[in-house]
Amino acid sequence: MKQLHILLFIMIPFWNQAQHTIPIDSAAIEQFFQKVDRVELVEIRKTVSMRIISDRKGKITDTIITSDFISMIANDRIDLDLVQKRLVADSVLEKQIVGVLLNNEIELGGGRSMCYQPRNAILFYRGQKLLGCIELCFECVGSETFRIPWELHLSHQQIDGFKKIFQASGLRIYER
Repeated sequence: MKQLHILLFIMIPFWNQAQHTIPIDSAAIEQFFQKVDRVELVEIRKTVSMRIISDRKGKITDTIITSDFISMIANDRIDLDLVQKRLVADSVLEKQIVGVLLNNEIELGGGRSMCYQPRNAILFYRGQKLLGCIELCFECVGSETFRIPWELHLSHQQIDGFKKIFQASGLRIYER
């Protein structure tokens, strides 16, 4: 019985969070998009890293090479070198993106998971200046933002909406 109480104590905040709808700041979204003159949908490329393991004497004992997806967003910066393929959105696609962001019939979800390996992102520009980014992992239904001027907690429904936009645009998505 004690284990059940501990489990409920741990799970109730998450269950409670997922049951509440969140307010959408439509004015902030519309104000942001008045500044935006270009939106790009992008695929994020895999990165290769090498880790050399040595013993106490400095003799190399093992080398591990990994290939994985990593976040473009780190230390309040964005690494555009990780962009593998990009598609500039037309006005119809931009309206679909805004429609997904303005969807207020949603429940909390998304966030950043421990297995977060984003493969897609939406970049917002004014001229050559990057105004913001929404990074997406369709596999774990996670997201992260960069310089988005309103509080953004994407729901599972919104991430699914973005997934449909990427699929319809012919860009590759990754999921289980």
